[in-house]
Amino acid sequence: MPAPMDATGSGLAVAVAGARGEVLDWSRVRLRPLPQGWILLGVAGLLLTGFFHLNLNPGLFLIFWILGALFVAAFHTWRSVRGVRVRVSRAAPVFAGQTARFPVELDNGESRWPRFGLGVAAELGAGTDGAEMVVDLQPGERRSVMVVLPARTRGWLGLGRLVVGSCHPLGLMQARGMLTSRAVCLVYPRPEPEGPPPPPPARGGGEEDGRGMEDADFSGLREYLPGDSPRRIHWKGSARQGGLLVKEFSGVGEGVRWLDWNSLTGMDPEARLSRLCRWVLEVNEAGDAYGLRLPGSELPPDQGAIHQERCLRALALHGLPGFGKGEGGG
Repeated sequence: MPAPMDATGSGLAVAVAGARGEVLDWSRVRLRPLPQGWILLGVAGLLLTGFFHLNLNPGLFLIFWILGALFVAAFHTWRSVRGVRVRVSRAAPVFAGQTARFPVELDNGESRWPRFGLGVAAELGAGTDGAEMVVDLQPGERRSVMVVLPARTRGWLGLGRLVVGSCHPLGLMQARGMLTSRAVCLVYPRPEPEGPPPPPPARGGGEEDGRGMEDADFSGLREYLPGDSPRRIHWKGSARQGGLLVKEFSGVGEGVRWLDWNSLTGMDPEARLSRLCRWVLEVNEAGDAYGLRLPGSELPPDQGAIHQERCLRALALHGLPGFGKGEGGG
């Protein structure tokens, strides 16, 4: 995914695209009174009117002193947010019904001022924010927090607008810095809680008789990738090469399970995806070779964590715009 944008410079900073994050400059930070701030301003206005009418100079001095203190506090509240650099990363995939966790880094490395009570949350719309994480930043310090969003449906979940705010020091005013993040989270279908077991291996075989992918057509060797099944490592070739090599196969051999969309008749599409998701998890945990057939795409039989991720991705994006045959292995 594209990296967030960056801003550099001093004074009136300008947001510039980059990989270092995005600075909350003066144009992105808004200051607003909180309810208690409005109440105090209202009381001060009534007292000011009364003291003017009674010509009480000590009272007028007190009111102007309070208003001056409020102005200074508002400036410190605004400065607590302005200039913070924010970096947002994409979240690890989750299943529908779980919570997506987006890593957000707050950087105070370009400021000599400490920042207290910084709250970070995702804007949910209609003026409401999600769960808020609150941190303090000393000069030159970086802190990482997790911004959470509920993952209700499968597909891509975007973080959207991120809010960084503070009410320091008096809690009468709030400064809110807004930025739009392109960070996303891939949401897999919710696995079916229970149901029939996965289909048996084709023509028997599998783990019990030592067959599986080795009964398919051998197509060559490639370098080992994390998540590949140890049973597919070509030990002799690896010894000669000086690095791990993995055997690749094409076609369908004995001991291979096919998880087929068309075999689930009488079920609505989301229920089929939910069952296939559970089957992928169960068969992968058993260590069997399996393939996945969906309308318009097919993932050939394989094993391991990488193959499981490809299958879950195909299920998550099935039927959504932009997902076709070319993305089946992504």
